[in-house]
Amino acid sequence: MTNDDTTPDETSADQHEAERTTSAKDSAPAKPDERQAESREPADSIKAELDDLRDQASRRAKRSQRASRFWATTHMLLGIVAAVLALAAAGVVVSARIDDGYALAAILVAAALVLIMTFVHPDTRGANARLTARGWNALEVDLHVFLVAEYDETSVEARKDVLRSAMARTLDLMAGRYEGVEPRRG
Repeated sequence: MTNDDTTPDETSADQHEAERTTSAKDSAPAKPDERQAESREPADSIKAELDDLRDQASRRAKRSQRASRFWATTHMLLGIVAAVLALAAAGVVVSARIDDGYALAAILVAAALVLIMTFVHPDTRGANARLTARGWNALEVDLHVFLVAEYDETSVEARKDVLRSAMARTLDLMAGRYEGVEPRRG
């Protein structure tokens, strides 16, 4: 129970009146300052999206570069360890000084490492990571150049086109398509 003297019917009538007043204010035409702010909003949101895409491209390029180094190191270490174990197993068998169990264990471990290299393809993964890093770097540079040098001189439609293109390139890179990215020689 409430302490005031209003009835439930009076309270709902007051609420309906407040809602009508609020909706009348919302339907009033916008002031000139509000219209200018609305016209600037798409351009500002486009710039924010382009900045965000550039930052994402930078982070993804760094992540791809780290992945490239990881796979190159993995490939190198697997190959070296497999070769050393195979040589050790061969040496043990030839010298016959040590129990043949150690030689068998070394042979099995070497074979397992070679199988891992064969089916995991760390060299291919490293090459793909390098291409991806180059693609992300190219996207980052293109967006940076556009934002710094060309953004203010372009129309809103041209900005939208650049945003669409950057988003399409982002999706391509995420899907593993590296069009326009040339592998470096040497």
